[in-house]
Amino acid sequence: MSDTRKSRTQHRFGICKIAWLAATAVVIAMALVLHLAVLSTVDPVDFLVYRYAVIGVFDGVDLYAANLVGPMMPDGGLPYTYTPFGVLALLPTALLGPWSAFAVWSLLTLTGFVWSMWQVIPQDRRRPWLLPVLAAVASATSVVAHHLHFGQVNVFLMIMVIWDLTRSRSSVISRRLPRGVLVGMAAAIKLTPGLFMVFFLLTRQWRLFWASTVSFIACTSLAGLLFPTMSWRFFSDTLWSLGTRVSLTGDLGTSGNNSITGLFTALGGIPKPLILAALVVAAVYILGAAGKTHWRGEHTAAWLIIGVGAPLLSPVSWIHHWVYLLPALCYLVGTRRFHRMSMVGIVLPGLLLLVGPEAGQWLFSTAPSWLWPAAAILRQSLMVASVAVIFWLQRTQPCHRLRPKAREDRDPRSRSSRAHPFLPTPASGDDSVTVDGKPLPVSPRVMA
Repeated sequence: MSDTRKSRTQHRFGICKIAWLAATAVVIAMALVLHLAVLSTVDPVDFLVYRYAVIGVFDGVDLYAANLVGPMMPDGGLPYTYTPFGVLALLPTALLGPWSAFAVWSLLTLTGFVWSMWQVIPQDRRRPWLLPVLAAVASATSVVAHHLHFGQVNVFLMIMVIWDLTRSRSSVISRRLPRGVLVGMAAAIKLTPGLFMVFFLLTRQWRLFWASTVSFIACTSLAGLLFPTMSWRFFSDTLWSLGTRVSLTGDLGTSGNNSITGLFTALGGIPKPLILAALVVAAVYILGAAGKTHWRGEHTAAWLIIGVGAPLLSPVSWIHHWVYLLPALCYLVGTRRFHRMSMVGIVLPGLLLLVGPEAGQWLFSTAPSWLWPAAAILRQSLMVASVAVIFWLQRTQPCHRLRPKAREDRDPRSRSSRAHPFLPTPASGDDSVTVDGKPLPVSPRVMA
């Protein structure tokens, strides 16, 4: 009878799981329709840059010599700002027609966000009903909205990093593809994930460091062999002016750029040495916080700090660059210990993600001056959210953390005395319990 009940329970659980997966698919489909058909008022120019770069490079075009032009692109075109190896990684963007490829790209983008948020939730807190909730919450944030509208690639780089750092060391894939290889590939596509390699070095994670370094060098060398002239131009010239190329107009102080450099540029009149000093201090703080968290045993929280902090250090960090905020908030929600202040520290960054920097810029231009402090916070909402998330990632104890067993945990008599504090303790050397020197019979269940 127990076997029958067990099989029925497993069958019902399987049906519920399928139902929640179907609900997640419906939410993702509705979100895509809403974003792409109703809210999208701009062409997916970033996706088109990837597509035209792939098409142009195999026609012998030097991607860094001039802007890329084509249908649905703005007048004058847009620059290609990724590495030469990025062209090889972006080959799938040219396999289908432009709108078919963009639809598939958008579907994979939103699915990737949901997967990354699910992946960092502690396993004992995962529930099937969370999947459609995560899909709905993610699609409502400004980060995902901009990511979908422009057809960005950052979520796929994040997926490579998260999967690389969360997969089991003993799995079949890990034995054939060492952990760290995908981190190096992500850094070879876009240089920002290279901060993870610095983190591996400082925390003496030698296998991850060498695997990612070798992977980065191999991918970069492959691109150098295939595109020697273009690779030389990128590393000798384009790399050192990426900030100007990415900002298009050369103005780094817009509301869409929430990095430290963007903030100081918007304030105006701040000398470059002071900005550089602020970046150094921020880098030391981010790497130090991640290192302390890693040595404490919170490995997931440590590399999430790196992912959240990297856009702060980049010269240009548009809204769609802050992708690690979503899985980081999910990780914090899945932690064990909460109190009133920590809940405020988690809810406020989530609200800032829903609003976005454009609301702050709008308040500056329309609201009275007494609302300008709120407008300033909203304008730098992604920076504020990142600082708050890094702060709480250092201090939250995750529910899946495994503590080494204490000596008393391994002693059954100590467990008995701890579980039953009002029972008499057994005498040393035997399993009897004494009261006033007289032995009393005790059930073995109490002693177990």
